[in-house]
Amino acid sequence: MAGRAGRAAGSPRAEYDPQTRTLVQREEAKAVELSAAGLPASVVTVRRMRARYRREGVWGLVDHRATRLRSTLGRADERVIAALREVLETGRERSSGTLGRLRVYTGRLLAERYGDGVVPLPPAATSARARPRRRARAAGQCAPAPLALSEAGSPVRPDDGDGAG
Repeated sequence: MAGRAGRAAGSPRAEYDPQTRTLVQREEAKAVELSAAGLPASVVTVRRMRARYRREGVWGLVDHRATRLRSTLGRADERVIAALREVLETGRERSSGTLGRLRVYTGRLLAERYGDGVVPLPPAATSARARPRRRARAAGQCAPAPLALSEAGSPVRPDDGDGAG
């Protein structure tokens, strides 16, 4: 069996033998082993892992950060997302505007619906990290001021409509 070279099948390594080592000693040995393997772990971490394993089995040892479902807009309030979508949809036929203007219009709509300051907009940095500009541009919104998008999705200058400039 792998990891048991020179020992009878089923016999634990000396540092993990419950006949000669206490539970605390075995936890200490596991913490040292994990740290030596490049996974820094204290005795307390090993104890927590062991408790999770007893409760949940192997699933308790999984790093659940990788298993969480995430929204494309993170933890934004659903009312903000709905207002943002409504402002984008309303502005589809108008000037493409700026992200700053989009925030102002969204803030005004939220104030009209729910009262001033009841539903706060996320900080501008959070909005920038969500990259609404890319999503909006893909939908034909928030394009740079000198260009608009034709129905085919290609850039067209508003002055002559042929895209030649």
